[in-house]
Amino acid sequence: CTKINYSTFKILVRMRWFHFVLFCCVCSSLTSCKNELAERIIGDWQAYAYVQQDSTIAIDLAPVKLSFNAQGQYCYHSNLLHHECGHYQVSKQGLLKLQDTTQAKVDAVFLGLQISSKDSLVIEMEEAGMKSRLSFYRYSN
Repeated sequence: CTKINYSTFKILVRMRWFHFVLFCCVCSSLTSCKNELAERIIGDWQAYAYVQQDSTIAIDLAPVKLSFNAQGQYCYHSNLLHHECGHYQVSKQGLLKLQDTTQAKVDAVFLGLQISSKDSLVIEMEEAGMKSRLSFYRYSN
């Protein structure tokens, strides 16, 4: 059996205290980090440009609107008489997850998200190898 003298005990107590303080600091910093991207998308957005495979497509985007609220809900209105609402999540890396709750058994959709300014939002999509971007401007908070 190994004996621990008083000076070794003092070092162990300090090390444990140090680890406890370090653990508390790390936990505090992780919980205080906000997902700024998620906060920045809250509001109402109007589509103004649609780009597919690096070519701008001339279509009527007046009815295309997207809104996000602080409770994690979204609504999307398209120019093809399509409307959906549901829950959303935003990762700090810019991945937007949409889960439509207006229809039964619809899979979640994952989209790329870019916000270059407080009033500019770009949604990136890819379907069947076709990349497209839908650009929005904020029309209300």
